[in-house]
Amino acid sequence: MISYRYRPVKSGRSEAVDDPAFARAFRPVTERVALGSSRLMQTCPCAIVVCINLPRANTKTMTAPVNHSTSISLGRLVLLVRDYDAAVQFYQDAFGAVVLFDATSPDGQRYVHVGFEADRQREDVPAAGFWFLQANGADSSRVGNQSGGHPLAVLYTKDCATAMDRFVGAGGTVRRPMTEADGAAFAHVADLYGNEFVLVQMGA
Repeated sequence: MISYRYRPVKSGRSEAVDDPAFARAFRPVTERVALGSSRLMQTCPCAIVVCINLPRANTKTMTAPVNHSTSISLGRLVLLVRDYDAAVQFYQDAFGAVVLFDATSPDGQRYVHVGFEADRQREDVPAAGFWFLQANGADSSRVGNQSGGHPLAVLYTKDCATAMDRFVGAGGTVRRPMTEADGAAFAHVADLYGNEFVLVQMGA
């Protein structure tokens, strides 16, 4: 069972709400992520506290069959960059990303997609990844600040410490050192432009 609660900034109280669409009206609060016996507290750019009540071990649950013809999967997250080649090099070194697509249109616009092959679950679904777009003119000020100072994305890893060390070795920075809780761990890191990501290692 999943219930939604919100915490208005002024009152500080958590109140139940039936429609999660209210999130757009409030400022960021703390999100509590509970998975099995592991709990990870972190600040994230959302206004919903998601409380997950998992069934007991001996409780039978039924899962609806997945209709792949209508299911949705994440394709690309658009990321503004100053230089395509520098961005590709960094993400290859920091995340082990691979170039999924790199082409230039007749009008000279270059399109570069990088992704994570390890994230591929079905052969007919491309790996999720980033779509690099070179910013020009007034858009240049948005490079590294697309999310208004909040994390741009959450990336899962089996080894947070190793992933963080690799990220720093590629030229990234640590915004928030790794924190561990009940077998889970997370850290906030920033890329070569200042885009912040949360590296998360889920607990067993």
